[in-house]
Amino acid sequence: MYGSIQYTVAGLRLQINWQPYMIKLKKEYPYSAYMSQEEPCDVNVMIRPASQLMRRNTDPVFASSRNRAYYEYGKIYRYRGTFLNVDEENWLGCQVIDPLEENVIQVYLPCRQKTMTEGSLFAAMGLDYLLSYRGKVVLHAAYIQCLGQAVLFTAPSGTGKSTQAELWRQHRPGTRIVNGDRAVFSVEDERTMAHGFPFCGSSGISHNISCPLKAIVVLRQGKKNHLVRLVGAQAATILLSECMVPLWDRIATQRVMDTVTQVVEQCPIYLYHCLPDASAVEHLYHVIYEGGKPDE
Repeated sequence: MYGSIQYTVAGLRLQINWQPYMIKLKKEYPYSAYMSQEEPCDVNVMIRPASQLMRRNTDPVFASSRNRAYYEYGKIYRYRGTFLNVDEENWLGCQVIDPLEENVIQVYLPCRQKTMTEGSLFAAMGLDYLLSYRGKVVLHAAYIQCLGQAVLFTAPSGTGKSTQAELWRQHRPGTRIVNGDRAVFSVEDERTMAHGFPFCGSSGISHNISCPLKAIVVLRQGKKNHLVRLVGAQAATILLSECMVPLWDRIATQRVMDTVTQVVEQCPIYLYHCLPDASAVEHLYHVIYEGGKPDE
């Protein structure tokens, strides 16, 4: 007998099915905020126990510090481990993707796992891939909502995304930090949109909010505030460097590229060398919301 629960992330409706007598699901913040009512779903995720996560018979088509992806018999097998510890005995789960059943995902977990948190569930199901396959792109960014619109601050870790988001909250009344570390962007009915994402890094801030995307700001530390607009291939290349791209799947990768291209064409992308103080907020706000000109 299967239990089920539904979540909606960036407009993608997910129904999770598992055997409660085998694995108990433990709810936790902020994942429960993404729970949704019973309605027709876009993807069925089947959670199954496995006595052993078997090694594939081929070389991986993709390997990183936390993932191994294999292609066998027309299916993709994505194994998830922990940082610098991806030996078979330490694998935490296997996501099986069948292109012929794109609305059904099989997820195998080791039988030793008796309790599963919602965070572990979202990681095991490969949420980044499920979104990417449908052209919804996960971006490493701090996401703020100001005047009903989204501004995304993207940059490598330690560059100041959270600092800039907090400065806006402090100095622009009504600004809300939606997520301190991740956001999803997409094109819906020819409008660029930003969405909340349940993973939020060390910021601890995640809200399930979607709103029109006003601008994406690529941050760099600077000795003064200097803002320039990026266009074309330069904007797309810098943006992609901070996006989650499932390189093991050609279709999903192409859909990410298509969405990035559309967003670059429709939404302002800025490169901002800035100071960690209120002056950076005012300089950027003037350009984004008051029609000011970027620097030359």
